Amino acid sequence: MLAPATNEDEEHMMRGFAGMGLALLLGLLTGCATIEPAVQTTAKPETGMAYVAGQFSRSNSGGFAFVLQNLDSNAEYSMSLGEDGTWPKDVKDQVLAVKLPPGRYAVKQWFTYGTLTKERSRSHAVSNTELSRPFQVGSGSVLFLGGFSADTVTRGNQIFWTIKPRLLKEDEAQTAFQTAYPALAALPFECHMCISPLLPPWMVPKDR
Repeated sequence: MLAPATNEDEEHMMRGFAGMGLALLLGLLTGCATIEPAVQTTAKPETGMAYVAGQFSRSNSGGFAFVLQNLDSNAEYSMSLGEDGTWPKDVKDQVLAVKLPPGRYAVKQWFTYGTLTKERSRSHAVSNTELSRPFQVGSGSVLFLGGFSADTVTRGNQIFWTIKPRLLKEDEAQTAFQTAYPALAALPFECHMCISPLLPPWMVPKDR
């Protein structure tokens, strides 16, 4: 079940100064980000690998990424929220997957980064307890994180970066994944932050 988004979840913010170049603004020179490459849409299952995916919308912004921490090895993998291009680009309901070693993971942090320079801002803790809840993903299976919207807003001389969860039913998530990755469609599928497809319409919370 998707937990209601709190004000903190909806307003994860980082402040900057207006008038700076976007690449510099979204990467405050605190280190380069190593982003896991997105799985190609025509890719076939790879032996010994697991897949983590999500559906992302992103506007007015450079790069956003979740940090996926392997709880057994402590290795960290950065997953872009939408296409990781050279230049800032809006995306709408884009499904993206990365391949990782099988294991137990948790999304503990997120950060913004400059798409051109890959310069990374300081990390922010994930306070949404549903998103940060540990999950297991096995070899040859898919863990779908859920739906998320990332946005950059300028207010006066300040910049605010936000990530918000979006309501998504599990059957909708699976259909979206299978459409984006038809060669992976037969893999076992689980959604981390989806609501049950069996809920009647009147019980589904309104998206925020």
